[in-house]
Amino acid sequence: MVKGKPELEEVADQVQEAINAADLIVGYNLPFDISMMEAEGFDFSDKEQYDLMEDYAQVFGRWSSAKDDYLWTKLTTAAKHYGIKFAAHDAGEDARATIKLFYAMLSDPEFMAAAVAKDRAYVKIQKETERATQEQKVQKTTCLIVVIILMVFFGIIILSIISWLSSCVRLLG
Repeated sequence: MVKGKPELEEVADQVQEAINAADLIVGYNLPFDISMMEAEGFDFSDKEQYDLMEDYAQVFGRWSSAKDDYLWTKLTTAAKHYGIKFAAHDAGEDARATIKLFYAMLSDPEFMAAAVAKDRAYVKIQKETERATQEQKVQKTTCLIVVIILMVFFGIIILSIISWLSSCVRLLG
């Protein structure tokens, strides 16, 4: 997916501009993605963030007594719950599925009722529901761009690691 694509250093300014332009950063297991990008110098300090994985788990996840928390679920499981079909582990597909899941969760009365019942960030969810109604096209585009950038970024890293490992194997062999 990233063969022949620009290196991170070549697009870093554009990535940061997209982050800066976003009102809300949406992702699935977002803290992981944010920490990886912050390690590369990207700044999310003043950005509101919404982690779908955490909220999905709080409403539809299984309780773990051992962890004293809800177990998180894979993006494929959450997407399947809402009938979202996609080719998992493809950066663009994962990004599109994440955006579809975001809007599906916010428009799901069962999710909203469970979120309220579990005392989960209702104000934040209600605020985003109202904003989605008023500015749905703008938010879809902004969120999609940021999620795609995140997915491509991690695709580049993974392919770089695979390439490096392949070189090591050739040197050793």
